[in-house]
Amino acid sequence: MLPFSREKIAPVLKQIGSNDPDLTSVNLCHKRITNKQVLQIADALGGNTHVTEIWLTNNEISDESSDGIAKTTSAGAVGYLMSALEGNRTVLEVYLGGNKI
Repeated sequence: MLPFSREKIAPVLKQIGSNDPDLTSVNLCHKRITNKQVLQIADALGGNTHVTEIWLTNNEISDESSDGIAKTTSAGAVGYLMSALEGNRTVLEVYLGGNKI
């Protein structure tokens, strides 16, 4: 099975990035989300004030600095996500179980 395609994740990223007030929970479980896609999700959450929880369980997320992540952060995708959320007072829960971290 291939990772969640760019075409499929683009609308989700757009909805997160547009700060849609109807979007409070993002469920991307079992979508084979990659480290690179976690970076995109983290960036989209930057100005979001409505999402309160993110479900990323059972994907292809690891703590390795791969997929070009080394250029962005030495902490890997999860570290980048956590850093991006440090200033976000809305996201209260991030679920990452079942990944390679």
